[in-house]
Amino acid sequence: VFAATGAGPFGDGDAATLLYRAVHAQPNLDGVPDGIRAIAARCLDPRPELRPTPATLLAEVGTPETTDWLPDSLRTVVAAHRPPTLAYTVASGNTSSAVFRTSRFSALMWGSLTALGALVCAALSGGASKAGDGGAQLLFFIAFVVLGIAAIRLLWTLTRPRSFVEVSNTGLVIGRGARQRELGWPQIARVRVVAEKHRPWLVIWPHEADISDIGAEHHGGFRVFPVGHERPRRARTREARELGAALGWYGGSRYDPGS
Repeated sequence: VFAATGAGPFGDGDAATLLYRAVHAQPNLDGVPDGIRAIAARCLDPRPELRPTPATLLAEVGTPETTDWLPDSLRTVVAAHRPPTLAYTVASGNTSSAVFRTSRFSALMWGSLTALGALVCAALSGGASKAGDGGAQLLFFIAFVVLGIAAIRLLWTLTRPRSFVEVSNTGLVIGRGARQRELGWPQIARVRVVAEKHRPWLVIWPHEADISDIGAEHHGGFRVFPVGHERPRRARTREARELGAALGWYGGSRYDPGS
């Protein structure tokens, strides 16, 4: 309602006044576009069991690709606290969660294609050498080296145990190979998606729990999940953004969006 009209559905005032109106008064939906007024009214129902779940809302309204339509003051808030898209949302009854997994198929496919590209560049470099074209030979050799390194990185991820992380309103479930740990939000001091040389990791700073069995130490916390390392850069960036959205949506203030 605030995004659509610039005013909250229960007016202004201190917290106690707004809470009283939320329970005893009808929300003011004047100015809310017809297309979303009914959905907004359902979201503001004082009875929790009648309010739609995040998965239900996403199914009804979809997910905008950008936040350009929002007022400037809301864009940073939405970026840190929007729900994950349906591609990662799993609904069960009246609850939902977001699940992220490493993909061996993706690592094998992209690693194989990149390796094939490296071999083609090597052959072209050899052909340019025989033709006496030094410039083309150098260009194809550089492409061979770049693609070769990328292929090795992608195929190397096949040697890692398969991992997953499930984010819900109760906390995180982290799996690595045959090991699995569950951390409730009260056990977590801070959680963040940290990028290391364009390779994002989910890092958890627990209050007291030792989770070194499923993660390596990282600046006082633990790296527990490689985010999209086996995917192309654009898909990897999208997955990191969606994981951040899930952490902000379910984890609230425990999620550190960084700079």
